[in-house]
Formats: sequence, C-alpha cells, structure tokens
Amino acid sequence: MTKFVLRRLLQAIPTLLGISILIFAVIRLAPGDPVNLFFDPTIKGEDLERMRRQLGLDRPLYIQYIDWVTNLARGDFGRSFVTREPVLSRILERLPNTIQLSLAAVVIALLVGPTLGILAATHRGGLIDQLVRVLAVVVDAVPNFWLGLMLILVLAVQFRLFPSGGMYTLRGAFMPPLLDRLWHLVLPALVLAAGPIALYSRLMRTEMLEVLSQDYIRTARAKGLAEGVVLYGHALRNALLPIVTVLGGTLPFLFGGAVVTESVFSWPGMGRLFVDAAYSRDYPMVLGISLIASVLVVLGQLLSDILYGIVDPRIRYS
Repeated sequence: MTKFVLRRLLQAIPTLLGISILIFAVIRLAPGDPVNLFFDPTIKGEDLERMRRQLGLDRPLYIQYIDWVTNLARGDFGRSFVTREPVLSRILERLPNTIQLSLAAVVIALLVGPTLGILAATHRGGLIDQLVRVLAVVVDAVPNFWLGLMLILVLAVQFRLFPSGGMYTLRGAFMPPLLDRLWHLVLPALVLAAGPIALYSRLMRTEMLEVLSQDYIRTARAKGLAEGVVLYGHALRNALLPIVTVLGGTLPFLFGGAVVTESVFSWPGMGRLFVDAAYSRDYPMVLGISLIASVLVVLGQLLSDILYGIVDPRIRYS
C-alpha cells in the first residue's frame, strides 16, 4: 500500500506541472490588463509601465512562469495584485469553508443518490423508477446557478425556511452558532449535491439491477432470507463499488460547482475568491487557487483508489 501511494504521488507531479502550465498560459493570455483594471485610469503611461515592472508583467511569459514555479518550491505563492496580501494565507482562510460545503454536499449525495437508485431498482418499471429516472435527467440538465436562484426564491424568500445567503447570521441569531452555520449550509449544499445525486442514483440503479440478477441473490431468496437481508446484506456491498470508483471523480465537479454555488449564495469560500480574482485579473490568486484545487483533486482520486481496495478485498496494490 505504501509503495502504491508513493508511486501515485510521484505520478501526480508531472500532472500538476502540466496543469500549472495550462492555467498559467490561459490566465496570462486572457484579454484585459490587471494594471488597467484595478489602478486609477488617470495615471500616466510611464507610471503604468513602472507598475507593470514592479509586478513582473513586463518580462516574457516563460520567465514569469519559471519565477512562479521557483517561488512555489520555496512555499511562496506570491502576493495578491489587488490586496497585496500573501496568496497562501488568503487561500487557507477560505479553504475550510469550501471543504465544509463540499463535504456536506458529498454526504447529502451519498445518502440521497444511492437510496434513490435502490428504490428505482427494486421498483423497476414502476412509478418510483420512472420518477427517479426523470428526476436524475432534470437535475442534470438544470444549471447550478438557476437551481440555486429557484431555491432562494421559493425556500428563502417565499417560505423563509432558510437564509438566502451568507455563512452565518450577522446579528440577532436565534439559534446556537453551530446550528446557525448548518442552517446557512443547507441550500448551497443541496445545490452542489444535485449533480452527484443524479449520477449516484443512475449508477446505483444500474448496478443493483445487475447484482439482483446474479445467481447468489436468487439462491439467497430461495433460502427464504428476508428481502432486506438480501438487498442490504448481499446486494448492496457489491453495488456500491462503482460509487466508490467515481467518488474521487466527483471532486473536480464539486470544486467547479463551488465557483457558481458560492457566488450565488455569497458563501465565503475558494470558489467565490476565484471569481473575484479572475474578474480583477489577480494572476497570483487565480494560479494559487487553481493549484490548490488540483492538488486536492489528485489526493481525492488517490483516496478513492484506496477506498476501492477496502470495499473490494479482491483488489491488491503492488
């Protein structure tokens, strides 16, 4: 296991290097000049050139990239063009909020998605099966920002069941801080979990139908075992394997969805920080957030592989 983990981590280095080159090239070649965006437009041309030199924007792109990677090797992510604060400190300030939102979305998706898939499989061809399949298609087709706005309109504005945004009540909270945080977390977590719920429900339905047709399931039923024992004691374990394999693959979706979801619900996480940084062409901040997100995705894929081996003892790492 240790050798497998080390090998995967070493294999991730060129992947992260390639991602960093791609992101660096895209953000630097995008239209717009950060100096013109966040400095006084009345500043004279020679002063603008001096500012570009101070920010290192006057040098060739490959030199800027080499300098950035060299600084990364020393643990220096640079400073924000806008606030002049260290990029890493700003990211670490927001990262726990995004992780909290992503974990809540994963928990909701793992509870709801497979449950819907099991219901659809055990009622194959029936009304429940049709409803679950239609729901999965609709949820997949609806953009996160539209779903978020609809939930705000209905549950926050119309019925006032949940807050419309933010992470906590600024003043006059009528519940303990932890419950207040969870109350604010419900809607954005539901929106972020919508896509994985649709994916997990389809996967679980397909796998349960296949497993339920196996000979050992028919044998278990022939022995008179209760249907609950057959489903949850025999079929579910094997049907869960595909869910484990795609769990790591949903991390890029979660981080990508967080960009939209955090903006809609004013959730102070990395996604919202990324949007603000991209809008102001804050190159160091965009690059730092993208790199941290890439590292977390790689670690998530590694964790998914390890969990797969735990769920399926037949898997051996060499």
